[in-house]
Amino acid sequence: MCALRPYVGRSYQRSVMLRAIAIVCGATLSCIHHSNQAVLAATPSDDRQNELWVDASAQSGGVGSSARPLRKLPSHVPPKHTVHVRSGVYRGPIQLGAGSSLVGHGVVVINLEQPGAIVSMTNGSLKNLSVQGGDEGISAHGAIHLENIHFSGHRQMALRMEDATAEIKGIHISATIPGSSGIALTRSTIHLIDATFQGALFRAVDLRESEGTISQLKAIGCRTGISSINSNVDISSAVFEG
Repeated sequence: MCALRPYVGRSYQRSVMLRAIAIVCGATLSCIHHSNQAVLAATPSDDRQNELWVDASAQSGGVGSSARPLRKLPSHVPPKHTVHVRSGVYRGPIQLGAGSSLVGHGVVVINLEQPGAIVSMTNGSLKNLSVQGGDEGISAHGAIHLENIHFSGHRQMALRMEDATAEIKGIHISATIPGSSGIALTRSTIHLIDATFQGALFRAVDLRESEGTISQLKAIGCRTGISSINSNVDISSAVFEG
């Protein structure tokens, strides 16, 4: 066991074999309304990906089209659907069926005060969103694509991935609860570009039996930047401060 910690505030480029080293995500939509959220049901249609629109400022009685969007985020989305979400604050949790996507347009916040994950997904993508609260921000398996995602307020973990292959670009994780962690990967492959971790995170990145590449990473005030067990990852353009 050994420890490698870069000089505070200095950038470095390094390709490292990390082993026990601690260096600091068709059908036609029908909508069923429940008390708090809508649940989408799929009926056979064709193989084209279907779309749903959600707008917190829309009038009631929406059908999920762009012209008549729903007001509330559905709690379940069938496989192979794209959910477009306009600016607003929405209540989670939401479970994405395999191959589904969630795309934010404007400033979109999804929050969860109760325990659990805000977004659960398999083989899907998220783009242009802020997730706040929950025990976990996102729980993911399979082929996942994340872009421009902001995390805050999570009690345990911002992003947890198991048996996943993830392409992640432009994420920001803020520890508003001391002792929480950033990204945890188990038996996964990650390609992470442009990530900022800020605050008293116990670990910014936790790798276990995983591999991949990490570049343009910045960790500020984290107790541990990258922790790894039996993993192989190339790290470049990383900065660790404080």
